Amino acid sequence: QIQTQTQMQTHLKSLEELCVVSEAAPIAGIDLSDNRIGALGITHLTSCLLALELSRRGDMGDVEDTQAEERGGEEEREREEKYFGVSLVRNGLTKTSVGALVGMVVSLSTLRSLDLSHNQLKDTGGALFFSLLLQGIQDKPLPLKSLKVHNNHLSLSSALALAAFLSAPATKGACHSSISKVTSKNG
Repeated sequence: QIQTQTQMQTHLKSLEELCVVSEAAPIAGIDLSDNRIGALGITHLTSCLLALELSRRGDMGDVEDTQAEERGGEEEREREEKYFGVSLVRNGLTKTSVGALVGMVVSLSTLRSLDLSHNQLKDTGGALFFSLLLQGIQDKPLPLKSLKVHNNHLSLSSALALAAFLSAPATKGACHSSISKVTSKNG
């Protein structure tokens, strides 16, 4: 568990080094559960993963699209290996982290799953997250297939924003959201 800013920076530096060496072996997932990385850590993580994503895209070039039909299932398996998930469970994330979270989802075209369970987004943060995410994706395809927000104390405002997000053309059939319970103001 990361307890100080210095430890967090050391941990993120290690992650950055992992991204550099993992170009040959794709990352399937990054589990940063039970930490306190906050908005700055999320921004740094996004930068690292974006650099990795861009370096991989540079390796593939435009050849990927033209050869996809020729190689059939093999190409699909290779493409799937390049997708990954991020777990930020129990990081104490609040509505102040929402901008960085949305930036991560919108920036990373290979982010397949995001787990934000057991944080402190609460209703205002959840509503802000889904609203900003909807604005951020607009008509772009969303590679995110799974979004978990269990135990974030979401209620009506978040549920309405989530419904708008899930009914957007960019998310039709793309994203599965998992929420354990939406509560009313009365309990």
